[in-house]
Amino acid sequence: MEKRIFDHWRGENLEREVFPNRLAGRHLATYRHDGFFKSMDTYKDQQEIEAMFADGRLPWLRSGEAA
Repeated sequence: MEKRIFDHWRGENLEREVFPNRLAGRHLATYRHDGFFKSMDTYKDQQEIEAMFADGRLPWLRSGEAA
């Protein structure tokens, strides 16, 4: 997000307040990402990602990229 989104931030809940407000004002855009995505919202998520890294499973790197 760009910093200026906070100039128009209304509400606390992203899904129920902030995003709908931004959408109504035509200030919200999307980007299609076809690569790897995994949220890291919890300690369990962090553990899973760290285990992937430790095992050498690096799906976030494109083929041919070095770690």
